[in-house]
Amino acid sequence: NYSKRITHCDETKTHVPLIRAKFRAEHLAMEHLLVHLIAAGKGREVLQEMMVQFGLARDAHRNILLNSFSEVPSFPEQNQL
Repeated sequence: NYSKRITHCDETKTHVPLIRAKFRAEHLAMEHLLVHLIAAGKGREVLQEMMVQFGLARDAHRNILLNSFSEVPSFPEQNQL
C-alpha cells in the first residue's frame, strides 16, 4: 500500500515491483560474474552455455504462463511472446 508508505510486502503474494527489483539485482550480479569470467578467458564457452540455459528458462516460463490460460488474452503488440 504505497499511499500509506508501507515498504514491506509479503513475498508469498505477487508484488510486481519487488519481483522486478529482485530480477534486476540478480541479473546485475550475474553480469558481474560474467565480466570476471571474460577477463579469465572463459567468456565464449560460458556465454554459449548461458544462451542455451536462458533460452530453456524463457521457454519454460512462457509455457507455464500460456498453459495456465484457457484462452490467451490479446496483447497490445503482435508477437510479444
